Amino acid sequence: MSNTIQLKGDFIREEAMAAASTLPGKPVEKASTGKFAIVGTEGAEFGAVAVEDGLQGNPDTEAYVADNVMQANYQGKGNKVKMILKAGQNVAIGARLCVTTGGLLIAVGSAATATVVKQTVAAEEAVNLSASGAVDTFIAVRF
Repeated sequence: MSNTIQLKGDFIREEAMAAASTLPGKPVEKASTGKFAIVGTEGAEFGAVAVEDGLQGNPDTEAYVADNVMQANYQGKGNKVKMILKAGQNVAIGARLCVTTGGLLIAVGSAATATVVKQTVAAEEAVNLSASGAVDTFIAVRF
């Protein structure tokens, strides 16, 4: 199934080797090696999101393997994509989310107090992962 991560909007697609195992829906950036690496600094800026390899028939739940070619879309303002919300979060539509360790999204209010949030995306749906046993889950967001 293709185009399950990129929901709406114009983007620039780029391919590069994956620096590590990476799930579609995670924010990525070019590392000094030229490979795509997961953005893992809490509150960091990001412009690209890993997308599923639909040409190979891979679903959005299949991770890219380290040192294999990976596809990522550089996003424009207003674009709508699916990213991964960290378990334990309870967000409403319009909630501001930022990246945290491991390339997951958290509500801005959940970020460590010392964190300087440089970029946020807005939740396009309400998702409650606060129950015990909840797992990281896809959520639609808007840049």
